[in-house]
Amino acid sequence: MMDKKYVVAIGNVSADNYYRCLQDIVVGDKFFVRFQETLPGGMVANAACVMSMLGTPVFMFTALGDDEDTELLLGSFTKYGVDTRFVHVLPGYVNMRTAILLNPDNGERTIMLYENRQKPVAVLDVDACKTLKNASFIYGLMSDFKTFPNHQQLFSACKSNGVRIMLDAECSTFTSGACIDDQFYFELADIISLNEVAAEQYGSEEDLNKLSYARIVLVTLGSQGCRILSNGQEIRLPAYDIVPEDTTGAGDTFNGAFLHAYLAGWPLLETGRFAIAAANRSILYTGARSGAVTQNEVEDFMKQHV
Repeated sequence: MMDKKYVVAIGNVSADNYYRCLQDIVVGDKFFVRFQETLPGGMVANAACVMSMLGTPVFMFTALGDDEDTELLLGSFTKYGVDTRFVHVLPGYVNMRTAILLNPDNGERTIMLYENRQKPVAVLDVDACKTLKNASFIYGLMSDFKTFPNHQQLFSACKSNGVRIMLDAECSTFTSGACIDDQFYFELADIISLNEVAAEQYGSEEDLNKLSYARIVLVTLGSQGCRILSNGQEIRLPAYDIVPEDTTGAGDTFNGAFLHAYLAGWPLLETGRFAIAAANRSILYTGARSGAVTQNEVEDFMKQHV
């Protein structure tokens, strides 16, 4: 077990505007939508809230804009127990926003990201650097890590100090496993989570297996469950047979629950099962943070769906 018991989560926050489609989306045609509500989102922020509610202390490193959504976004971290001392509100900036279009007949959705050419970026001061270098794990996207000055030296120093790194490797955050700039973070990471499309973007099945010899590689497969690759071995876990309400944030919930259980010292198989259960429970509800619940609630879900 590690002596350091907290996670630093580095990433953006967004205001998710939810719309219910009243008919199927057809490219080139009109379709009606009904506005439902605005909820807090952001991939890393979602996972941070999941970990915090499960019982893992989390520091969020991010910056918010100063607009009508700021109070909602900042308050959501407090609600889930995430430490916000390194969350900065930057005057003159606007918050990230998305539009989430829920399909009329199932929990699948289409996500539109509003362009933000001057997005707020986390402020890294002396206290933040000290907190970063004494964490158990740093969690986030390599694209966000790269926003810091001298980022490679910074995260190398963290690793030298015993900090581990978990990457959420979304397609939009890297080019490929062969890209030299990306290789630095893939090789630095201890746990890497990719969805099926990102896994193909990374490289071949042989490339993934090679990657797993020095770290844990997670491949999420949506309704088909997940794969866990470690030291050349593979664990396949199925998803639950449930009807989703909203799949937004399921991957973030999986990642947050996995890291929570891993830090608690659970065996890899049990860690994966817990993460699958947390993700599947979350899609029964609307909102990217619906997975931010207690460990008991996830375990109750598991008991009810044996």
